[in-house]
Formats: sequence, structure tokens, C-alpha cells
Amino acid sequence: MRANQRMTASDGYEVMLFPIDEMYITQGEHSGYCIDFVGWSSGSGQIARYPLYAPCSCTCVARSSSGDWQVFNSDNMVHCADGTLRYICFQIGHDDTPQQIGDSFTQGDLIGHTGTNGYVTGDHLHFNTASGHYTAPWSGQLNNSMHIYDICYVNDTIMYRPLSYPWKEYASPTPPTGTKKKKFPWYIITSKKLHRM
Repeated sequence: MRANQRMTASDGYEVMLFPIDEMYITQGEHSGYCIDFVGWSSGSGQIARYPLYAPCSCTCVARSSSGDWQVFNSDNMVHCADGTLRYICFQIGHDDTPQQIGDSFTQGDLIGHTGTNGYVTGDHLHFNTASGHYTAPWSGQLNNSMHIYDICYVNDTIMYRPLSYPWKEYASPTPPTGTKKKKFPWYIITSKKLHRM
């Protein structure tokens, strides 16, 4: 996603977007569902303190005492890349200037940066996504964690090193899950007889 980008489906719910405009994975899924990303530019390589954007309208609900990790809840349900509409939470790790609990953001706002806060070997983003609202305790990854590629769409993200994960772009309204229309047979009456269509 890009700075100030907003994406809303026809039903009024936001589409959950990946929070960086250029994807470069340095460490695939580890500690469960977490992935590490660096800021990247095709012309200059790695860029420290790379901007991160709010992937949906959200509020900071938890953080470590040093701020090396922060957790945000979506303010409303969002369309996720697995085709569901749900509340989500996500964790940002290693920002050197972390947000405070209660800080709120609109989708597309600057929400943080890659960084070196905490135990790290270099500037990066440690990212984790989960279904539902944040529940404590935090133990390295969020409860109800899910694959990032099942939560975030990658519209307008340049994919430099996406590895082999099945990333998706949002292209059309996602039908609600769990609601199937019942099929009823149709009949017409001709000459006092019923004929099934």
C-alpha cells in the first residue's frame, strides 16, 4: 500500500492491506506466523527507518515496556485475503519511536517505521497478524495468529522478495462467509398443470 491509501469494499468495510509499499522479506515465517521485512528501494537497496502505513483503521491496544513491540486492533471488521470479513489485530516489532496505547490511526496514516528497537541484528519490521481482538498474554506471537498472506492484500505493493507465499490482490467485493442462499425450484402453471423449471 501507499501513503494515505484507503481501500473500501462496496459494503463499506475496509480492505486489509499490507503496510509497506515495497516488500522485501529477510526471514520467512518463524516463531509461528511472524515474518521479517526490510525497507527496500530498487535503486538504493535497504533503507533504514522505512515508513509503515496503517493497513486498516486501527488503535494501539498493547505494547512492551520498551516499545520494541506494539499491537493494534482493527476498529471495525475488515476484508481479509482469505475471503473472510473479520476483526483482526496485528503486531509491529522494532520501531525506534513506538506508538502509545490508545493512539488511533486511519487506514493509510503513517503508523511507524522499521527499526532496531529490542534484540535485533539490523533495521527491519517484525510483523504478525491474527484473527479477532488482542488477548493477553503475548508470548512471542499473537494468540489466534494467521498467515500474513491470508490477512493482508498486497494492492500497490511492489514485490521485490515475496518468497513463494500466495500473496493476493483485492479485485472485487468479497462475498460474506457463512451465508448460502437456499435454492428453491421454480414452477409455472400452464393448463392447470405444474411444470418444474
